[in-house]
Parts: sequence; structure tokens; C-alpha cells
Amino acid sequence: MIRNAVILPTQLSSEFAPGLPPVLIGKAALTQVILNLVQNAGDVMRGKVGGQVTVFAEPSPIAGKVRISVTDNGPGMNEETKRRCMEPFFTTKTRALSTGLGLALVSGILKRVGGSIDIRSEVGKGTTFTLDFMATARKTPKLVEGDGNVRSIAVVTLADPRLGAHVESVLSAMSFDVRSQSHLDVADVWITEASDDTSARAVRSFASGRPARQAVVVGCDNGHTIAHAGVVCLESKLPTSELRQRIRKVLSQSASGRNGVT
Repeated sequence: MIRNAVILPTQLSSEFAPGLPPVLIGKAALTQVILNLVQNAGDVMRGKVGGQVTVFAEPSPIAGKVRISVTDNGPGMNEETKRRCMEPFFTTKTRALSTGLGLALVSGILKRVGGSIDIRSEVGKGTTFTLDFMATARKTPKLVEGDGNVRSIAVVTLADPRLGAHVESVLSAMSFDVRSQSHLDVADVWITEASDDTSARAVRSFASGRPARQAVVVGCDNGHTIAHAGVVCLESKLPTSELRQRIRKVLSQSASGRNGVT
């Protein structure tokens, strides 16, 4: 998916240091961040012969963090553009190509997960976005404790990476510990889709795994409605903002029920 974000003849490459620890950000949100930066670099070099975009991942010089950089040899940015590029709706592209929200979304996601971003750019010589993420040494799934409270674990598996990033931001704001799909067996909440009978059975199995589990299924209007305790179905055609509000409401009600509040 990320490789398709640049158009030939621009080339995309990557360099990842071995043995990097996991970072404290959900898979969908991390994908959204890197996709937006790579796509932005590809757009500014559209049609450029010799254009190159490179993604680097390495230990950060800041202790306890992992550094990911996206660099290009494109036209670069002047000081005003560099200063304003993270503002919502600011763009140097035509509105046919951009909403001006891509870099603002990147900034918002980084703030929510405690990450940081540095921009280095020089007109005629290219741009580098450097991201620092908190690393974790956890090797086995376990509940995360913070401020004396155990945080519920959530997993998001949605086909649309932008929607997935939005949903993960909702969960993070509600103090959920958002994990990858490999942690589904220890999850308390699963936000997913049911596109066929197999995925519908997986949702029922998850909800039946233990008391108080909650599955929120996006797209129950596709013929795979799931009537089961602990499963809430939402229409797939809802606007993203409304869908986020519905998910927040469902999870808030679920948490109230677990705490004995009606």
C-alpha cells in the first residue's frame, strides 16, 4: 500500500535497523503517518526523473525511543512553507490533489501517542521528516497499569487505514491500550468488520471468550448481521465523524456497565 503512494519514475526505498523494539502506536495509526509522509513526498516529485523517497527506521539518539525518518530529494520548502505545513488546510497543492489535512493528521496522531516530529528542508535539496516514538521492551502481552488503574486492551482491524487511525485515536483518548491483531487473545475490545461468515464466526468467538468483552462490528449492513451478546453492529456508510461518535458512545456505555453504572 505504501509503495503505491509514489508514482514512477520516483523510487521508494527503505532501510530498517535490525532488532528494533516495538513502538507505542497502533499499527493502523503508524501506517497512516508513514503513508501520508511518503505520499506527500511523492506528490511534490510527481514526474521527476531521479526522484527518490527513503524511509529509515533506527534507534533514536533519545533514550527509550525509535526514530523513523522519511526523506526525499525533491524541491524542498522555504521557511514559511516549513513553518505552516503542519497547519490544518494549509497546502501548496491544488485542491484537486489535496485537502490540506495530511500533515495535520500526522501531527495530531504524534501528539496523541507522545511522539515528536522535526522537519529539515532546503529549497532545491529536499526534505526530511524525522519522527521519534516511545519504544517498549514488552515481549509478551500483559495489561498496562498507569496511575494505579488497569487499562483495557483494544484491537482495531479495519480495511481502511484512515478510518482505522481515526478509531485508534478515539480509543487512545479513552485511555485504551491499543494493540496489534496478534494480541487479540488478550483484548477486551475489538473494532473490526464482518465481510463473510468466517469473520462473523470469529467475532462471535471473541465475544464469547470471557465476560465483559465487547466487539464493535463496522459494516453489519452488508448481509452479515451478528446477533450475539457483547456484539454491537454499526452501518458502514456512516460519515467518519459520526462513526467515531457512535463507537465512543458504545464503549462508554460498555465501560459504565462493567463498573456497575447504569
